[in-house]
Amino acid sequence: MSSKYNRREVLKTIALGSGVLSLGGIMSSFYAINLLEKKEGLQLKNKVNHSVCRWPYQDIPLEEFAQECAKIGLSGMDLLRPSEWETVEKYGLKCSMATDDFANIEHGFNDLKNHHKLQESYKSLIDKARPTK
Repeated sequence: MSSKYNRREVLKTIALGSGVLSLGGIMSSFYAINLLEKKEGLQLKNKVNHSVCRWPYQDIPLEEFAQECAKIGLSGMDLLRPSEWETVEKYGLKCSMATDDFANIEHGFNDLKNHHKLQESYKSLIDKARPTK
């Protein structure tokens, strides 16, 4: 008994069918992006408050970094020193978690002997913090 299909044709058909099926997912993704781009007045910014941590981006000047963060809709920046707060506030960002020169990983809260000194330093930092509006 002979079959009208050989193995090579069956494999080609399966591969072609899989490719066609995967196009549906890709095309629907492009359709969604297109729909979003066409919709006028779409407001996506400032619906969720996101912040970014400063230290991974230390190579970027703070002024430039704050400006770009504000452009993409971030609301705050973490781990800023009091001397940096004014710079980010110019762009509508808040310092969402402060730090200062006294804070470092080597001499942190993980060692009990550092607790008193750190507590006093953080009290001073809290006093520097501006009230939220």
